[in-house]
Amino acid sequence: MDKILNFETLLPRLENDESLVKEILLLYIDTTPGQIDTLKTALEEKDSKTIQYEAHSIKGSAGNISAEKVEKAASLLEITGKEDNIKGSESLFSILLGEYGELEILIKQKLNIIDIISRVKVQ
Repeated sequence: MDKILNFETLLPRLENDESLVKEILLLYIDTTPGQIDTLKTALEEKDSKTIQYEAHSIKGSAGNISAEKVEKAASLLEITGKEDNIKGSESLFSILLGEYGELEILIKQKLNIIDIISRVKVQ
């Protein structure tokens, strides 16, 4: 079963370095909304190449942080872009938005926990 954010694979990939995890997650939630906006514009303009490109980029960055549900949705969206299937892309974009929304909430919760743990360690 896909996870919103799979810490069991993310942490070892980043050598269990909490500060690196925090940095990567902050970068992810800082850059992904811009990619989603570009994807939305591409859908409005029926630009299959940009849909495919942006979905591929989102898939890659989601994979890098073990965001399995976003990665899967973006992968399917990439395929519909490649197939010039605008209707399918529109449906999958809605799914991607929902999955990203859940992921963003979870990341913000995890970042707060990391901050709390870091403060406790300093004391």
